[in-house]
Amino acid sequence: MLLEIDRPERIVLLHESNPRFTVTALFEDLGDHTRLTFRQQFESKRDFEIVKSYAGDGNEQNMDRLGELLAKLQE
Repeated sequence: MLLEIDRPERIVLLHESNPRFTVTALFEDLGDHTRLTFRQQFESKRDFEIVKSYAGDGNEQNMDRLGELLAKLQE
């Protein structure tokens, strides 16, 4: 669920299925490229501990797909 958009700097989403967490994506214009800072805030430390075992790889895959999509948009 989309919680907030503050164009062009910030998008906040709620991941509603278990485990529930909030995702904040921050975009920083660095001239010739953009820095993306991606944060996940979990409802409990237990949820975080469970997800952290696989979230790193999953997030890398998501960022790779995002990069591919953005590259196609620039063609």
